[in-house]
Amino acid sequence: MSAHITVIGAGIAGLATAIALKRAGHDVAVIEQRTDAASGAGISIWPNALAALDDIGLGDDVRQAGGRVTGGAIRWRDGTWLRRPSAQRIVAALGEPLVVVRRSVLTDILRAALPPGALETGLAATAVTTAQSSVRVTLSDGQTRETGAVVGADGVNSMVARTLNGPLRSRYVGYTAWRGVATYALDPVLAGETMGAGTEVGHVP
Repeated sequence: MSAHITVIGAGIAGLATAIALKRAGHDVAVIEQRTDAASGAGISIWPNALAALDDIGLGDDVRQAGGRVTGGAIRWRDGTWLRRPSAQRIVAALGEPLVVVRRSVLTDILRAALPPGALETGLAATAVTTAQSSVRVTLSDGQTRETGAVVGADGVNSMVARTLNGPLRSRYVGYTAWRGVATYALDPVLAGETMGAGTEVGHVP
């Protein structure tokens, strides 16, 4: 039995969920407040995530679009190596190399797999209320839509989560990260981390 399902948020989680639901026979709509796809930096996709992408028919597309990391190392700030597993050991432990890809590329692959017209951008969901046998979604342009179920994938400040659980309180956990993408001519298959007192620097090709 199929049902109409509305996914709020077109990030990686929302898009992948919508594709999986469509493959399971459901009618799906995805609502995203941004008009452009978020760029982000890079993302490492481990074999368990690749298996999930295989389940929705996109694993090979992601493997082809990304680079495979077949080795890596961790060292202390003075250059002392802490761990240098071999490529063979990594593959033996994980089943296949992890894949690195730009977040925007992964998002483009997921968006392209949606049915035509399933994704609507430039619309924010402002409220979700339950009716007797449906869910009502109110949008930023004032319209309301009835749907069989709602999937909240609308990020860290999720309106859906606030509706279900009340006010959300952010808590700083003492970790700040800077991420970026650069072009450089180092070995394209080795990843690495350098650790120090309260600091960690890493690169993934």
